[in-house]
Amino acid sequence: MRDTCTTEAIDKIVRQVRAAMAGPAACDGRVVEPIATMGAAAVAAGDSAQTVRRNADLALYHAKETNRGGFVWHSPRLHPHPSGTA
Repeated sequence: MRDTCTTEAIDKIVRQVRAAMAGPAACDGRVVEPIATMGAAAVAAGDSAQTVRRNADLALYHAKETNRGGFVWHSPRLHPHPSGTA
């Protein structure tokens, strides 16, 4: 996304994706209920593209583990603790 996107714009996109996927869909003669699990990260001053991508991945994997079919914004609490404990 462009750096001019706001959290409100991202939230709107998430709602649009969910609406587009709402309801059952025919797939090879079967009916499926599609879902999308999404994660996002905002760019902070000095962040590299690699850092933003890693943060978005952390949010996505957290969503997959805790809220399948949901959406999670990145937050520092998603980072593994250096000692391996929370």
